[in-house]
Amino acid sequence: MIMILFVLPPSSLSFVPQSSIQISIMSLSHGRPSFSLSPLQIEGNGEKSLPNEKVMKENSINTEIAEKQLFQKIQEYKDATSGKEGIDSVNINSKRPSVDFFTSLIDEYLAFPFPEKAEFILDKMEEFYTPSGRLYERLINAWCFEGVEITTTGNFGNDQQQYNDIDDKNVLEQADEDASKMGLVKAQNAARVLDRMEGLHQEIGDLDFRPALSTYTSVINALLRTSKGVTDNDNATVTEMVERIRKKRDSIYTLPELTRISLSSDQNVFDILKNLDNGEESFRKLRKKKSYQKNKRPVPIATTANFNHILNELAKQKKLWASQAAEDILDYMVECYEEQSRLKPNIKTFNACINAWAQCPMQSDSALRAKAILEKLNVLQTVKGLLLDVTPNNVSYNSIIKAHANLGEGDQAEAVLTLMEDFYKTSNNEEIKPDLVSFSTVLNAYAKIAPYESGAERKAEDLLTRMIKEYKNKVDENGREISYSVQPNVWCFNAVLNCHAARGSGNRALLLLNAMEEMAEKDKIEAVRPDTYTYNTVLKALANSRERGSIDRARQILDKMESDKIVKPDSITYNTVILGCANNGGKYAGRTAELILRQMEVRFKKGDKFVKPDASTYTSVIKAWMFSEDKGRFRRVEEIVSALEQPSDSDIVPVEPHTTIYNALLDCWAKSPRPVAGKVSKTHIV
Repeated sequence: MIMILFVLPPSSLSFVPQSSIQISIMSLSHGRPSFSLSPLQIEGNGEKSLPNEKVMKENSINTEIAEKQLFQKIQEYKDATSGKEGIDSVNINSKRPSVDFFTSLIDEYLAFPFPEKAEFILDKMEEFYTPSGRLYERLINAWCFEGVEITTTGNFGNDQQQYNDIDDKNVLEQADEDASKMGLVKAQNAARVLDRMEGLHQEIGDLDFRPALSTYTSVINALLRTSKGVTDNDNATVTEMVERIRKKRDSIYTLPELTRISLSSDQNVFDILKNLDNGEESFRKLRKKKSYQKNKRPVPIATTANFNHILNELAKQKKLWASQAAEDILDYMVECYEEQSRLKPNIKTFNACINAWAQCPMQSDSALRAKAILEKLNVLQTVKGLLLDVTPNNVSYNSIIKAHANLGEGDQAEAVLTLMEDFYKTSNNEEIKPDLVSFSTVLNAYAKIAPYESGAERKAEDLLTRMIKEYKNKVDENGREISYSVQPNVWCFNAVLNCHAARGSGNRALLLLNAMEEMAEKDKIEAVRPDTYTYNTVLKALANSRERGSIDRARQILDKMESDKIVKPDSITYNTVILGCANNGGKYAGRTAELILRQMEVRFKKGDKFVKPDASTYTSVIKAWMFSEDKGRFRRVEEIVSALEQPSDSDIVPVEPHTTIYNALLDCWAKSPRPVAGKVSKTHIV
């Protein structure tokens, strides 16, 4: 299951007339809601804030009404299934409450947050559907937040009233103790839901129910922070619970030891650099305060910029432990900012963490983990009222697109791009505007999956066609004028050509090449002028196709490149055309392939070092002869291999004999009707 989450940039809300906004993005695979953006309110001065008490009360009333409607629907469905209403089986499902009804109500309760109510609705939802794993995680986070909030502020809802306006020290101490106990209960509820989620993951085996590492971190931190003011017995229970959660986490993720580093101080963060191959060099780039003690190393300063540098270095590692370490550092910075007003994370901090997960393609849920960083920012803003000036930008979303592309998830990558476009069109926020990186990364995602997913080439070409039309005409696909467009470049075209090459769509590749040449010559768009890679990719599409005349067209392109003074052929060019001869076969396949080989050798001998024949060249020539209809093809193959073994006796370019050449030769003899082939093969092998 692939979920998708987007945080609507706070700055984009200024145009919204309502006092609050809520957006639910549907699960791409099952069409059920996964994440919801809680309300943010815009005050008269343009600043963002959490909803005021009046708005909260109005929302609470509306939510209670929605809850009554839900239970009414549940009762109607139960009556229908029990036969009380005499409804036939065809219409019974129409009485079933929809997934949206459950999830929207859960979203409302989590936005307050009222985790008790949210969990109650989630329990009811389980009677009808399998909820998204992200709903469980959001519920866990809500319990964690409420527990820590009660413990740190001493405010525990309706029970707080009895302690208001009281100055008695003993009574207030009792209030603090009660707050600690209640806060711990909330944190233990988070641990209980976490245990429930782990059970679902173990039972179903769906990665959607595997708790994120950040969820484990939230629960552990909540338990530790809420247990500070409780009795020794309760503290011992919490210690045991935390240890059990850690063991369960480690058994699920089996992470390297480095990911278990405790970030309890700034120095712990700097020490992570010791585990990097370029750690010493990275350390030198940190801003430091000078040490006045002799022979003592300068001490790095704990600043947001320095921590961001470490996050970027971790992203370069492209490993699971580094991605998790980056997220742990972000959590540490948030905690320091919340409690000590220092190390305030900025958008570069969040982007570095997103990129760390995006650069970890060996992790199957890396894209989900990247999105979860944006969800973390959303929770901090909407629930805690923190970091309201931190707005996701196109770098944030481009990194998530890249995460999907690295996993070969083309549709999900394009869905991110589409939402970026929607956000920009509604907000006119330049920071969120899709750019060339956004489009080209989606195109490359389709190119990656084209070899094994039919239709990927069509989706890629449709996206590129839209780019071209919008850039040239300045209108969208519905004819509406657009305020922005992105000029495609040669790499956008090359990505689509790679799709056609993987699918063997030679004619489609030729049409696209013609469009590039026309745009470069007629429209004077130099950025799309074909290069050697472009022509080689078109040749690959022709070589992989079985379309009539594909080899003739490939030879025409080769001839054009040989006479071109700018775009010149290389060894890949010749090898691809020769491979096309082998793939397509035919009466003259062997002779044509060898003729191209001779052209290649002549060009190399004249000084073009980029067209030297190699083992793959001769292997393809041998295969072309094998699949030709020439009567002397088997003898000609033997002559080619003999010439390679004794290059001094021929004009052939010296190439060291390779296993692939002899394998092709053996395959040729296996198909040969000549009785002496076996004896000759034995001689060659010996």
